[in-house]
Amino acid sequence: MGTFSKIAGGIGGFCVTTKAVRDYLSYMSRAYMFSVSIPPSTAAAAYTALKIFNEDKSHLRRLKENIRYFVGGLRAMGVNIAADHQSTICPVVIGEETKLFKMA
Repeated sequence: MGTFSKIAGGIGGFCVTTKAVRDYLSYMSRAYMFSVSIPPSTAAAAYTALKIFNEDKSHLRRLKENIRYFVGGLRAMGVNIAADHQSTICPVVIGEETKLFKMA
């Protein structure tokens, strides 16, 4: 499963799966039932972005540098981040509602 909004600045997402799981998701997922297909232009943009990412690895290197920089900054502020964190999605557990309210 993935999202085009995170990797390619677009909308929509994808799920690579078996036909049985695809059919289950198609019939049982409320979000799927009430959504529409992504526009052809968005699909073309996502395809082109994936093609560029595949051909030019400098984007991946830069992304990893940005992740390390961001996570390092959070750690410097005292935020507890897993030692092996490498994802672009960075969960930050606040813990206390009062502290969360102040941060918001």
